[in-house]
Amino acid sequence: MITTNEAARILGVSPGTLRRKRSEGVETLPHTRVGSMVLYERLAVEDLAGRDAR
Repeated sequence: MITTNEAARILGVSPGTLRRKRSEGVETLPHTRVGSMVLYERLAVEDLAGRDAR
């Protein structure tokens, strides 16, 4: 599991953009809330980043 900041860095967007897309329902990456933190599944983020690069 990785934090929003790490996921945003891998995807090449700002953490705020990633948060906004999640709250608007645009971003569908698997994630888990732990208190106020949102943790993303690393493999799903890396897979999406790889697809965007192609």
